[in-house]
Amino acid sequence: MSLFKRKSVTQIKVIHSTSMRLEQWKSSQELVGYAQKLFSTPEFQTLLGVLRNECPSNFGLSGGTHDDHIAHAYRGEGYNLALNNLESLATIEKSKPQIEATFSPEPPIQIVQ
Repeated sequence: MSLFKRKSVTQIKVIHSTSMRLEQWKSSQELVGYAQKLFSTPEFQTLLGVLRNECPSNFGLSGGTHDDHIAHAYRGEGYNLALNNLESLATIEKSKPQIEATFSPEPPIQIVQ
């Protein structure tokens, strides 16, 4: 029997994330269809309801400074933005065409003295 316990070794699992943006997802009928199927389930609707109920702006901030109240309000805005982005995954949106610059260089300004 040892007096010292052997320390456990923690292994870190690397999770690769995607570089896909919201606009790219919403332009794919297949991905939007997948999201629509998921969002149509009562379980997922309940999950979204719970997340909406946990929005920081639903809870008052007692005390604190003016800056604390501002930070609390922005935290709620960011939370709502994230939930709105999540819900928008089930909405198809066609890709917007890239706008090309059509202006020409301006002639140099001449200063008259």
